[in-house]
Amino acid sequence: MSKLRASFEKIDEYLNGELSRQELSEFKVMMEKHESLAEEVQLQQLANEAIVELNLTGLRKDLKRISLKQRTASRYKLYGGTATAIILISVIAYFTISPKANELKAEYTDHTKPVSEESPISLNAKVPESIAATPQPLISEITTQKPPYIESQIPLPATSELQSISDSIMPLPETITQLNSINLAIEQMTEHVQEKYTIQSSPVPCKADAIDAFIHIEPVCKDQKGSGKITIDLASVKGGKPGYQFSLNGGANYQEFPVFEDLGFGPAQLLIKDSQGCISRKQLIIPEKNCFKEIILYPLRDETWTAPVISKENKIIIADIQGHILFENHYSDTDNFTWNGKTTDGQDLPVGQYYYTIKGSIGNVIHGYISILR
Repeated sequence: MSKLRASFEKIDEYLNGELSRQELSEFKVMMEKHESLAEEVQLQQLANEAIVELNLTGLRKDLKRISLKQRTASRYKLYGGTATAIILISVIAYFTISPKANELKAEYTDHTKPVSEESPISLNAKVPESIAATPQPLISEITTQKPPYIESQIPLPATSELQSISDSIMPLPETITQLNSINLAIEQMTEHVQEKYTIQSSPVPCKADAIDAFIHIEPVCKDQKGSGKITIDLASVKGGKPGYQFSLNGGANYQEFPVFEDLGFGPAQLLIKDSQGCISRKQLIIPEKNCFKEIILYPLRDETWTAPVISKENKIIIADIQGHILFENHYSDTDNFTWNGKTTDGQDLPVGQYYYTIKGSIGNVIHGYISILR
């Protein structure tokens, strides 16, 4: 495995949750350090999710075909069973009701026809008792007796058989319910995969200069080329999504460490990138100033120190660490002033460290230390 890229097998183990706790921790650290590895893991995850989505689509089509076939078969079975039941009920009703109806009609006709065609019954005539008493026993006989020829020729189906016919003509509710549940689960999973794929594959909207931070710039010393320094205060970074990286002048290389050193004076462009890839650009200028190192002076060797010139008219003050002024003088830019390690009244200063200040006529000031050795 390369230092900057993990093998496909390692990425698959990470995505499938097969890494141990220690391996998982090491892998996450590698992803945080190497952006290319994190992008490769994200691409592999998107590819896996696309394959899952294709498989779910095929499974859903197969289930729809099975569901359609079973519903079509159930519909034909329902129509056939219903027609059979209607025919059976019609036959039973015909053979049960028709003979008794004809018999009732014949008896009622015999009792109610006129005694003679010459003397029809008048409206005021009395109805014979035999005729008046006839309907009640006939109705009773119809409701309580079964025709013997119906029982012998066309037997009525048993209750269990009727129940079996009823069950056969009903659709399969359990199968349909299960298919509907599977379809619903597939739809939810497909929507989840599509939503996740869309979110991850969609470009993140970035706002210009949405990320801001406090940036400290140290000037370049004139006598120390490449001594400039830029420091980004991580605690002050705001905007974007945490996980910031920084680059200088073009963004060829990003780093998490917020310090750039050994810089020359002049314009510079700082790039700040968050974890979503959004970049903010900061235009900076690294200034140049007069800087002086600590001076070491050996007066016994007749050494002198040439004071720097920072303006047309200058003033030098040398004091001890407690702030007591020991030497003070004025010089111009043409004097080439030197100091030999003595006080203003000509006394040799003892060995030690002293503090100097040089003030210019335009308000500019420099400070430093000078050590006297014997």
